[in-house]
Amino acid sequence: MKIFVANRTFEILETLPQHTWHHVSSKENPANCASRRMTTSKLLEFHLWWNGPPWLHNDDECTAKTITPKKMDNLLSAFDDLIQRISSWWKLVHSLGYVLRFIRRLKKTQNRAE
Repeated sequence: MKIFVANRTFEILETLPQHTWHHVSSKENPANCASRRMTTSKLLEFHLWWNGPPWLHNDDECTAKTITPKKMDNLLSAFDDLIQRISSWWKLVHSLGYVLRFIRRLKKTQNRAE
């Protein structure tokens, strides 16, 4: 797991400029629910996961908006469907890993074709 996290962190840091990074406290970090082994039924009711920290919605504190509300609604509805079908958090993480690897491979083959 440490190597996976290190690789993802490196990939993100290489992709995004440094000035876009800010500290998020553990209490305000929705990703921490993954380390708490939260069940999918509890995740459905976990406000922080679905809405993010309150400051994220304040334009003065968070000026960079990369996802439009319409795209976010589409992502959330697809994620809702996935959560309803999968019985545990770890199965959900595993399934999403397959999807992300598939997308990455598609992008690589598309780049080679060009």
